[in-house]
Amino acid sequence: MRLNKRYLYVFILFICIFSVLFIGFLIEKKKMHDDSKDYLQIKFESNDILKISNKLPLSDNLGKNIKYDDSLNGSVGYLDFSIVNKSLKSRKYNITINKHAVDSREINDNYIKVYLTDMDDKPLKGFSDNRVITYNELHFSKKNVENVVLFSDSVEKLSKKNYRLRVWVSDSYGISKLDESIILDVGIEGI
Repeated sequence: MRLNKRYLYVFILFICIFSVLFIGFLIEKKKMHDDSKDYLQIKFESNDILKISNKLPLSDNLGKNIKYDDSLNGSVGYLDFSIVNKSLKSRKYNITINKHAVDSREINDNYIKVYLTDMDDKPLKGFSDNRVITYNELHFSKKNVENVVLFSDSVEKLSKKNYRLRVWVSDSYGISKLDESIILDVGIEGI
């Protein structure tokens, strides 16, 4: 009887140690699988926020050629940014946009033009020279319903991809004496 108790205690001790190790393994695996945010970073050349006013509605031809200096007066938006992968494997991601509340009257999403290119100003998939999309055409993120997905892509291990985003008010939007604006920030989420 005494020998059976000893085996029972050893068996219980073995189960406890195995359980702790197995739970630790599962937690670590979930961390590695779940959060590519530890590996993916977004880096901006200047600001990460775009504040656009209704002062200067633009045609698509002019909007697609916005330069950084054009954005300094606040009537158009221009961002150069990079997605950096610090992981030892390739990572998929979404570039997202989050719209913030404004003090003034908000510009309607139907008139906010968004245009994403590489650093050589070549439009990326889903963005064309022929037709520029509006903010309201972007779909909501599955991870955070406050964000819309601008673009989905992947980046190879230990590398980066560069992007240029231009945002402006459509020329079909009437100029108003009212102060109207929209504030957007760009982010990233691993998928």
